[in-house]
Amino acid sequence: MPLVLAAVTALIWCVHYDRLSPASWREPLSYGGDSLEIFVRIKAVSDGELVPFFRQTISRLGAPFGADWSAYPVSDKLLFLVYGNIARVLGVFPTSNLAVMLAFVTAALSFYGCTRFLRIRREWSFAGALLFAFTTHTLLRGLPHLWLAYTYTVPCGLLACWLVGAGRYVRWPSAPFVFCIATAAVIGISNPYNLFFFLQLMGLALLAQMLGQRRKENLWLGMACLATALAAWALLQCDNWLYTGDEGAASMIARNHGGTELYALKPAELLVPPPDHHVAIWASIAHRYLRWTLLQGEPFFPYLGVIGVAGLVWIFLELLQRILRRDSRRVPAYGLQIGWILLFSSVGGLNSMISLWFGLHLFRATNRFSIFISALVCFFLISRLGKLTRAWPWIARFAFAGVLTVIGLYDQIPRGFVDADFMGLKQAITVDRQLGAELERKLPARGMIFQLPVVNFPETKPPNQLPDYEHFRLYLATQTQRFSYGVPKSGSVAQWQSDYEKLAPAELASALEEAGFAAICIDRRGYADNGLSLISSLKATGRSALWEHPDSNFVVIRLIPQPGSRAPLARNLTFGQGWNNVPGENEVRWSNGPAVLSFFNPYKQPIMAALRFDVTREGPSQFTVVVNGNEIRSLLVGAPPTPIAIGDLELKPGINRIDLSSVQGSVRVSEERWGLHDFSVRNLSFQVAGDSLPAPTPIHSISTKRP
Repeated sequence: MPLVLAAVTALIWCVHYDRLSPASWREPLSYGGDSLEIFVRIKAVSDGELVPFFRQTISRLGAPFGADWSAYPVSDKLLFLVYGNIARVLGVFPTSNLAVMLAFVTAALSFYGCTRFLRIRREWSFAGALLFAFTTHTLLRGLPHLWLAYTYTVPCGLLACWLVGAGRYVRWPSAPFVFCIATAAVIGISNPYNLFFFLQLMGLALLAQMLGQRRKENLWLGMACLATALAAWALLQCDNWLYTGDEGAASMIARNHGGTELYALKPAELLVPPPDHHVAIWASIAHRYLRWTLLQGEPFFPYLGVIGVAGLVWIFLELLQRILRRDSRRVPAYGLQIGWILLFSSVGGLNSMISLWFGLHLFRATNRFSIFISALVCFFLISRLGKLTRAWPWIARFAFAGVLTVIGLYDQIPRGFVDADFMGLKQAITVDRQLGAELERKLPARGMIFQLPVVNFPETKPPNQLPDYEHFRLYLATQTQRFSYGVPKSGSVAQWQSDYEKLAPAELASALEEAGFAAICIDRRGYADNGLSLISSLKATGRSALWEHPDSNFVVIRLIPQPGSRAPLARNLTFGQGWNNVPGENEVRWSNGPAVLSFFNPYKQPIMAALRFDVTREGPSQFTVVVNGNEIRSLLVGAPPTPIAIGDLELKPGINRIDLSSVQGSVRVSEERWGLHDFSVRNLSFQVAGDSLPAPTPIHSISTKRP
């Protein structure tokens, strides 16, 4: 039966996504947004990079230094390791299709295995497995949110919590004991949202056990599950702490309390179908919801479907009946656990309160916990329907289960691809492959390409009509070329790119040639005039266009890299931790406490620089300047601007950290978002001494390999 279930799940998936021919498998399900980052990770692993427990560097990104993603937290690293190695044989796009399909297959098998352990009849276990596998949550996540689409841990996690809290002995070395520990370990290395909620449910299971039977074995097992899950998570994320780069950089992933409201679970969304529903009148409800709701975080993902909604109503009616009758029997966990999910995850719920009072903003998208509601509803429905139909003839049971499954799948699975979408995606990939082939043929091996406009990574809003992550497309279309995009934002290693972008076109081209770059790639969508002025200005300097295509948004301008090249050097310091988010180089920048400036020296020898700025604060306080751990200035500052000049600032190779702090600390001057002030920096001037720079060297002497 499990093999049949896997085959049926795969077939439904292939039909829905139109993956019934070898040609269709060679093209991805999407080619933009977060999907591009998924492709990059798979491709990087296939190239021998992004290996867990080592420095997370992609050598062909972030040219010329490489893109170090060690401080960029990501889940399912082992999953990417598996699919990256498969991509060596199948290729990136076919592997991505396989990865998405297996998300559904593993969910179905996991649910089926858990229900069979609970002795639920095969026909209902089969039906529940299909309904759970094809939840709207998983279907809408798909490739862009691949790590969220893998929900196979959810049924196992729920079953483990039930085993711990049910009151029965679970002794070592029984199969249930091993199952619980193994489940905790797998959840620990998987989706952190599922881990976070598993920890909550396991904590509630321990509480239920302590208030009930107090089985010592179960209590120890529950605590062992918590410890195992946390240890597995810490082990897989150890590279985030072991291989730190710019420790003073601002956080790459900005989170705040507002996100816990925007992306919270809206109970109404459990009932609102997506706009691409098969039934027109239901789709119109979705459009009405979009028109009127003010909090459009991740709408429609929590939709339970008509079968699921019926099950949810049934759960609460049964729970209410038990309460009204004061039934002394054990209350089923379904309603209580769903109640906890709603209490914790809803707008203004416990998660929002924890964020407001304690600053825990990390798990802002609590709508993602709706997958636990889907699993609980499926468990409840098939267990109750199994009991109700126990005396039926087997043909009637199978027919009833089949009808409900078909209705549920038709309701949950949205309309599939249309030919126009598929052809547009295929054309974009074809043109990118043509461009990639041109770059490989006409540029030097491992040639460096500077990408404009400069776009931060990750999670940023690019200028004009340029979608996020689009600069990854040429990395995917080539095998040897190196690209400037992909350096994590807010760190000083990426500062030089923003500084160079502000140069006049002729000066920019000369500076890039001096740094060893072979081309400039311009994405027209990043400019209000479609890049016409920039392209014409570069051509006016005598540089020719290597690539211009009517069906491509990319224009590539050829450069002539100098034989002896010098690594690009930033012209400004980078504002890191502790600064209020007020843009502008020469404007006043207020800190909200101790603050950091940093600078990346790409050379193997120290260089000298001069730093000058004026510092002010509301009241007098002792102010200190610490460079790389050494205090070099300490003076009294106050409301009148106090100039600070450091003319002999030595910058060691690598990242240099400048810590600024005052003894008195910050005060709140207003109730605005950036109203916390400590000290301000203005008239900042930074200049590297030209005579301290090393002589130009061949660009390959700068390491781009994973340390």
